[in-house]
Amino acid sequence: TIIMPKNGFRNLRPRTRKEILCYQIFIVIFTFFNYSLLHATRQAWAVNKKEIQLDLGISQNWLGIFDTTFLFVTAIGLVMNGYLGDKYNLKLMVSLGLVLTGICVFLVR
Repeated sequence: TIIMPKNGFRNLRPRTRKEILCYQIFIVIFTFFNYSLLHATRQAWAVNKKEIQLDLGISQNWLGIFDTTFLFVTAIGLVMNGYLGDKYNLKLMVSLGLVLTGICVFLVR
């Protein structure tokens, strides 16, 4: 079992090989789970484009503009997040990005 420390993660120091292995397994599973959710949010648009086109009567040209805008904003956001991740605490930036992505997906649905 994984035991969370009482005083937070700042003074977390694994002492044995077994503890290190437990933390490594936890991090791999946690990272895989978060990336899977992020990938699912990106795939939702691609899977539903045809239905959106038929239901709303949007042309292929407009869908292309939406795709281009989405990719452009994503590229700008990656550059900005890279800069902020170098300037501030990387763990905080990754956590904040995941939380904000979850909130945006929740609001859109």
